[in-house]
Amino acid sequence: MSYLKKMEYKIVLRDSFWVIRNCPKCGRKTYFVNTKKFRVNANGNKLDVWLIYQCEECKHTLNISIYERQKFLPYPRENISVFWRFRGAGCHCCK
Repeated sequence: MSYLKKMEYKIVLRDSFWVIRNCPKCGRKTYFVNTKKFRVNANGNKLDVWLIYQCEECKHTLNISIYERQKFLPYPRENISVFWRFRGAGCHCCK
């Protein structure tokens, strides 16, 4: 007989992480907040996907790479089609 209880917790984020970076407009380190939008760029057989963050003070944008200059072949079509389907509606994976 065991006296230890086994408990499982599920941690769910309410919002994505803030990023602290040097803002060129503000001239100091500030918080960058996720805009829940992303940018997809396909050039030939290369794929670029960025999350768009914004400075909390002056609204200067910062692009953080998800995929950068990657070939289409290593990724399943389902992963890439999610980006194309939601590109106008915003990033549902970050909500």
